[in-house]
Amino acid sequence: MTASKQVYGIYTDNSMNISGAVSGTGENKSMEVFNFTNGNFDIKLGDSSLGMLAHELKHAYPFEAGAFSSGPQGLPFYDQSNIDFLN
Repeated sequence: MTASKQVYGIYTDNSMNISGAVSGTGENKSMEVFNFTNGNFDIKLGDSSLGMLAHELKHAYPFEAGAFSSGPQGLPFYDQSNIDFLN
């Protein structure tokens, strides 16, 4: 992916995290989505751990390889040519 022409944006975004009833419990959620505004593939991390980043990069690789594309709000299109559906 380092040799890719695709720009990947990586951000910490805890807005999707779920708080637990007890402090220290809950779930940190991350996501990746294609940003049609700037053409970047954005990775939004629920926390800044290396494990969370590694997990999301594992999802980003199929996008890089052309095996998966991503639409608005995380809606997947498994054939990138289906983007015409949005127009």
